[in-house]
Amino acid sequence: MRWPWTKEPLTRQELGALGERHAARALRAAGLQLLERNFRCRRGELDLIAREGDTLVFIEVRTRTDTNVMTPLESVNERKQARIILLAREYLRTRRMPECRCRYDVVEVTATPWGNVLDIRHLPGAFVEE
Repeated sequence: MRWPWTKEPLTRQELGALGERHAARALRAAGLQLLERNFRCRRGELDLIAREGDTLVFIEVRTRTDTNVMTPLESVNERKQARIILLAREYLRTRRMPECRCRYDVVEVTATPWGNVLDIRHLPGAFVEE
């Protein structure tokens, strides 16, 4: 936790945690029921898992300070999508939920290097399992 008057920019980890907190708040406000944060297994981590109606939603949160190089959504390439799908399957297996409707969302968070959130964009169904 940084003091509010610090002049140093946030670290990558602090920026990521900030983005996840704001994304979770925005998703709850949009009516999603947050089930888990940072589900970890030996293969990696899922940022957020939520429920919307009868659909289980796996959410990748991407926080960026500079979108001129690549937007947060563009950073979720095919390789990252495949990993998220693999982790989602692991989650379903460990929670004994084999038959469940799933969706893969991305939340883009744009912030200043000092942690002021400028924009949050929820992209439902950002990619699909093939």
